[in-house]
Amino acid sequence: ENPTSPPLATVLIRSTTCLRVIGTKPGFEPTNVDTHTYIFPAHVLQQDGAGLGGRNWGHSGREWDMDPEVVNHASLESRAVADDLMEIPTISLVLPFDDFFGVGGIYISGESVEKNCSIEYLNPDQSPANPNAAKGFQVEGTVQIVGGSSTGRWKSNKLSMRLKFDSDLRYPVFNGTIHGDDATRRFDTLVIDARLNNVWTHPSSGQNILAQYTRDQFPANLQNAIGGPAPHGRPVHVYISGIYWGVFPMHERPDDNFNAEYQGGDNDDYDVMKHRDSTVVHGSATNWNRLTNLSSQDMSDQSNYDEVIRRLDVKQMIDYLLVNFYCGNTDWSHQNWYASFNKVIPDGRWRFHSWDPEHVLKGTGDNVTGDSRGGATRLHSRLKANPEYRLLFADRIQKHFFNDGGLTPVV
Repeated sequence: ENPTSPPLATVLIRSTTCLRVIGTKPGFEPTNVDTHTYIFPAHVLQQDGAGLGGRNWGHSGREWDMDPEVVNHASLESRAVADDLMEIPTISLVLPFDDFFGVGGIYISGESVEKNCSIEYLNPDQSPANPNAAKGFQVEGTVQIVGGSSTGRWKSNKLSMRLKFDSDLRYPVFNGTIHGDDATRRFDTLVIDARLNNVWTHPSSGQNILAQYTRDQFPANLQNAIGGPAPHGRPVHVYISGIYWGVFPMHERPDDNFNAEYQGGDNDDYDVMKHRDSTVVHGSATNWNRLTNLSSQDMSDQSNYDEVIRRLDVKQMIDYLLVNFYCGNTDWSHQNWYASFNKVIPDGRWRFHSWDPEHVLKGTGDNVTGDSRGGATRLHSRLKANPEYRLLFADRIQKHFFNDGGLTPVV
């Protein structure tokens, strides 16, 4: 009651600590829960799982400790130092340890199990000198494991996570990143992407030697550069209940909320498809099936072609194709694509969005221009029978690959 009265409790924080506090008073409703994560980077470098009672997260081998090959590297240029943990923003997820790593926890249970958690975003200006200078955010939400086949035990030691916010997050998460200043400031979900392939944690030497943590975001950045819309993203350090868990790309999910933000309207205005004809993210597959059925007609007949382009943003699809052809996306398009359709406006058209392009920029001989397995490439293989489409495709190549277009190299 007296703001000058001494505190009832004093918490001494000497190492990385997750502190959750609630205020109560007889006869009154309790306050909301406040969460603050205090991170001591020098201590994080010595992380060894002490205090966890020997608990593990279900996989053999090193569990919690920082990789000694990194923190004790002979080369000063390669050795991890405390400032490295402040060069990029940090996400801290705070929830009971067993909700994440215990028996029945989401890391063992796999997909479709959500757990409540606190979500903090620290050091938004990625400043080692003053990581607390700019205010991030702390919100309540949920976390769940996502990733389809990658969640099978144990293709990878690290699994992707999807964050959902109890109330829409309003924060410029992607400011300062490539095309990020054009990104929305309202989010209902974000993905913390562990990736499965071409990462240093992959058990195959043929994959971990290709570890390069820019691959997934590069095609999305290219798509945004030539018109988009595609997910914005940035790398972040991730902590789970105070345990350092590594560097992860964090990015948008091109679902109904994403499309309402970037293309207008409300979430329920959109049908959203993912991966294949049967995977509906939002709405229904009715309009998608209508498009695919129409495209199976003879596209050399102009009237049939006209029916298709009434329902397909054909320029946007060609641009999306060119990005994936340019990057040599070998794990596409039988999967790893999103498509959206605004079904409530007269000029609504299907549009495609970059998703999970981890198999790109690997070999100079990777050529996927003949792919026709699904999504946009199947439509492309059919539409090529139409001379108007072929001319438009050539026009888009001329636009993007010549005269300082979006897909020309910078010398």
